[in-house]
Amino acid sequence: MQVQRPQRLAGLALLLGLLLLMTGLSLTVGARSVPWAEIWAGMTGRIESIGAAAVAVRMPRTALAVLAGAALGLAGAVILCGMATALCGPIGFVGLVVPHLCRMIAGVDYKLVLPLSALAGASMLGLSDVLGRVIARPNELDVGIVTAFVGAPFFIWTVRNHRMRGL
Repeated sequence: MQVQRPQRLAGLALLLGLLLLMTGLSLTVGARSVPWAEIWAGMTGRIESIGAAAVAVRMPRTALAVLAGAALGLAGAVILCGMATALCGPIGFVGLVVPHLCRMIAGVDYKLVLPLSALAGASMLGLSDVLGRVIARPNELDVGIVTAFVGAPFFIWTVRNHRMRGL
């Protein structure tokens, strides 16, 4: 089920509001509690009280914490994607092509599509390995290169020409 655009925007707005709330709490909580009005005065540059001065001192620390958190989150996503690619490699492309082919052959009944996908995926990988050894004799082509050459045109053709109903 596809998430609708207004739901995505609502979720994004909720997360942004939560980030702003946590940033505000980070500015208020400390050795000296600062009221929200003084936080706003300190953020706008009107430093007329001790609380606003405390906010002016706490602001760079809070901004650094928000930026560091965002950088760590982005680095975590990049590392996870890199680890997934390193673990399964380009052979994982088989997982995109073969189920589509099997769904075109067997229909949308997953009682047939799942076993057929397992057998067809193993067969495609074995055939790609054999082709990689035969084509570049006495050297070998990596199985990921052969599966990409076999699977990419089929996947592009499937995406451009077929609208699968019932998915």
